[in-house]
Amino acid sequence: MPNISKIFESLLNNNITEHCIINNIIPDEQYDFKFKHSTVHAINLTDTTKHLNNHEMVATGLIDLEKAFFISSLKKVSHVT
Repeated sequence: MPNISKIFESLLNNNITEHCIINNIIPDEQYDFKFKHSTVHAINLTDTTKHLNNHEMVATGLIDLEKAFFISSLKKVSHVT
């Protein structure tokens, strides 16, 4: 039974999320329940805005680690060495 409830929960979550996106229910200021957003995004935006309003310099370093540990890349590297 737990597997069925997890599947049902996932389907229900997907339907509710899709409904909210299509009907623009979740405001732009909401970060916690948006796909690929978190409260960290809101904190970073707030801190950056605060420093820019105080005419302070803001530097940002962005690193995309999504495929940094891709298995097939590791296999290719191991064949090279």
